[in-house]
Parts: sequence; structure tokens; C-alpha cells
Amino acid sequence: MTRILVEANLNGFPSKAYYTRLEGLPDLCFQEPKKEEVKGILESIVEIKYNSQKILNSFCDLSYVGANTDKCFKECDRLYYWIGDMLYNKLGSNDEFYSIFNKLQDGQNMIGSSGQCKCKFPKGVNTDDFETMKTVYDYSLDNATIKEELNEGDISCDEYYMSHLRKYVNKYNDVFRACVYGKTKTYCDEFKRHYPSYMTEIMSNLKFKFNDQIIELIHLNVKTLKLEEKDEIPSASATIIPVYRTFKAFILTVLSLVFVLIFFFFIYKYNPLGTYRRNFMEKYNTIRRYLNDINMHKIMECNFYLNQKISESDHFNLAYYTF
Repeated sequence: MTRILVEANLNGFPSKAYYTRLEGLPDLCFQEPKKEEVKGILESIVEIKYNSQKILNSFCDLSYVGANTDKCFKECDRLYYWIGDMLYNKLGSNDEFYSIFNKLQDGQNMIGSSGQCKCKFPKGVNTDDFETMKTVYDYSLDNATIKEELNEGDISCDEYYMSHLRKYVNKYNDVFRACVYGKTKTYCDEFKRHYPSYMTEIMSNLKFKFNDQIIELIHLNVKTLKLEEKDEIPSASATIIPVYRTFKAFILTVLSLVFVLIFFFFIYKYNPLGTYRRNFMEKYNTIRRYLNDINMHKIMECNFYLNQKISESDHFNLAYYTF
């Protein structure tokens, strides 16, 4: 039986779970001496004022993580994208985005001792780049879960789920292309950190059904990128490749050839010039067969008979016999 993946399945993605956890953290700042000072900094930022307590709780939660550990780096990433998602579509300029994250980093670093986790948020990220970075980051967390779900058997996706996967793959391909070509994009360092094997690893494509069609979302890799440069494959903007289109193109090609053959047959059969040509060819072939028959059987013979001898000359009668 076909299983259909819908919007509700997205709630099971790891990225969603991490952000949900940050939303519901308890207040762990009761022993933090700089709690009120940091809270004042957060409340001064209008765009996050109503979420200041949640953000403060996340800062205090990090005070239980050791400095410069893998867990510290991962938790700081989640914190950055969680808070950034609250901000990036509320700000009027990139300068505001930079300024707010400088304040957030200062406030977070005030919590806990020097031996506890201190975040260093990415610098110089504009709002457009942030959206791209967050999508690619979330995909790095969710990719394994997505593949596991799609490999469970006969899987179909609704439009919302498919659109989410399409966004993931398209953003991944855009960033992959930019960073392979060495463009100085802010997100390239982050991309390389979240996908350390992007130059050598070939990410498997995402294949599923949508409206009884087989859809395949294709990830770029170094090899396909070189082919794309030579125009041997479509550009990555067309990363959704319905397999049924190949069959459809084949059928259209065959039908076109059949139509052309039928068209020429009718011209040959019913066109006056065609009739004249057929009659001419029939007569030509009849004469040719007749002449060949004559040559083959040598039916013309010449027999010479000597009838009589008159005077000093011989007189001959020539008779022709045809068979």
C-alpha cells in the first residue's frame, strides 16, 4: 500500500525538533548573576522583545555545555538559525541584522564562566544570504531522515512535502555551484563546515511519486557540474526531472514519424503526379523485362538459305523467325 508523506511528517525532521526544543526550554538562569543585565540587552531589541525570555533561557542552557566542544558548536549553530529566523524578515536593512547579532553574541558570552560554551556567530551575513544558509543548514540535519522515509517502499508525497524537498535540493545546488566556483559568498565557509565531503561525496537523489508521476530531485556534484558547463546536461535550475517526460518524448517522436510516413503514402497513392509516375514505371518495367527476355533466350535467329545460283553470283533469301 502506498504511503503518502504530508506536511505533518515535516514535524519529525531533526531541524524542527531542535527548534521546538529551544522554544520550550525552562528557566535555568536562577543562579546566573548577570541574568538581569543580559535580559535588559535582549528586551532592548524590539524585534525579539517578546521572545527575550526564551532566548535568555537558551543562553543559560548553553552554560551547561563545555567550551570549544562539538556540542557547543552544534548548539550555537541551532541558536543562530533559530534566532535569525525570528529576525530576518522583520528588519529594514542588513546593518540592523549585523548589529543585532553582535549584541546577541555579547549577551550570550556574558552568561557562565570562561570554561563554558561561548558562541561566535557568523559575521557579515545579509538577510538574503541568511535565508539560503538556514535552508542548507536545515537540510544537512534532515537529509538522512528524508532518505530513510523515501526508502521505506512505495512512497508518495503531497504538494507541500514535495515543495519542501524541492526547496532543500534547489538551495543546496545553488550553494554548491557558487562555492565550487570559489565565489566569495559568506555562506561558503558555513556550507563547507556542514558538508565537509561536498567535493568528493555524491549525495543520492531523492525519488518519489507525486500525482502518479515519478519525480527525481537531483543533487549536483563535481562531475555533473562539469557536464553542465559543457551543456551536456540541463542546468541545475531544472533539478526536478519527472521520469515520465522521457517516455512522453519517445511516444511523441514515434507518432511524429508515423504521421510523416502516412502523409507521404497519401501523396504517393492519390496525387496525379504519383499516378502518372506509377503508370510510367509499369510500362518501363514491362519493356525492360521484354528486352531482357530477348537477350536471355536469343529468340532472334538468322538462317541463311541458299536457294539458287544465278549466273556468276549467288542469290540468298533471308528469313527471320521469331519465337
